[in-house]
Amino acid sequence: MRQIRNYFPVKDYTINKTEGSDAVWKLSGENNGGFLSKGNGKGYAGSVSVLAEYSNDYQVRSVIILSHQETPSYFKKVLQKDYLDYFTQKKWDHFLKKNREIDVISGATKSSEAIYRGVQSASIQLASAQNLKPIPDINETGWQIGFKEVVVVVIFLMGILSRFHKFRYKKYLKWATLMCGMVFIGFVFNEPITITRVNSFLIGFWPDWHSELYIYLLFFGVLLILLTSGKNVYCHTFCPFGALQELTGKLGKAGNVRLKSRYFWMWFQRSLAWIAILLALFFRNPGISEYEVFGAVFQFTGSVWLFLLLGIVLIASFIIRKPWCNYFCPVNPIFGFIQLFRNKIKSLWQKT
Repeated sequence: MRQIRNYFPVKDYTINKTEGSDAVWKLSGENNGGFLSKGNGKGYAGSVSVLAEYSNDYQVRSVIILSHQETPSYFKKVLQKDYLDYFTQKKWDHFLKKNREIDVISGATKSSEAIYRGVQSASIQLASAQNLKPIPDINETGWQIGFKEVVVVVIFLMGILSRFHKFRYKKYLKWATLMCGMVFIGFVFNEPITITRVNSFLIGFWPDWHSELYIYLLFFGVLLILLTSGKNVYCHTFCPFGALQELTGKLGKAGNVRLKSRYFWMWFQRSLAWIAILLALFFRNPGISEYEVFGAVFQFTGSVWLFLLLGIVLIASFIIRKPWCNYFCPVNPIFGFIQLFRNKIKSLWQKT
């Protein structure tokens, strides 16, 4: 209630909780009477909490973001495009039509969908509290297998095959896999494995498997192969930014640079990863731990500092082979830690 009062102060409005709901309030004021309803939607990194204001005839007057766990640069993009204005002057049931195509902001799809789902949730809460019937069933049932899921399975198969030493066309298949990863996982889907995604899993935020089967196939497919074979097929085979660095390195004839202070950079990279994880766990917000340049390169979304870092990395990649992967990427040391843990367990098992 205190948070709501920031937007509807006591001197201007009277707010009373409705019977049978902890998320719907009756709003009374000199000029505007109506209802307030709170809802939540799942985004890329966590939940987005919204407060929807409705008129007495149940039209949306405004939508307010109470809290979110999204990557700041992506969420800022949604707000800058005035996405919240899309919901105004629409009836409560406008957003509850099953299989309705959701209007989103290009380059910030997941954050847009989270706000939309939040307004859906608020409308359902309002309808339930005010006995508005019928309330449509918008829950998804069954797996939604589409182009994204098929592509990631094909890339997995290509990546596994390219790792076999005796495969005749290994070199060509490796480059084909790298380019598919860069084009599809990077530019088309824009859903690589990131530290934000890892932290969201650690915090306990699990996307809906009905509509997000792709990320489960990608993340846990990589994890399964890593645990069973000890091979990190993602970082070395189809990571989109790794592929881009391989391409620039090929153009610039980059080589493997053996730095004198390589132990410093190794622990620097590991420290960045652990700091990002600890910050996300402490604040219960995966979005604040994002420092990767994927958004900047694949969706042209990010802070000035991320674009500056991206420029430095891309220039360096013409001379040094995969500088981001070797010195900055937080995902590589995380998979390396899992690989080390797996090898230790395997060694102990063999001894016993």
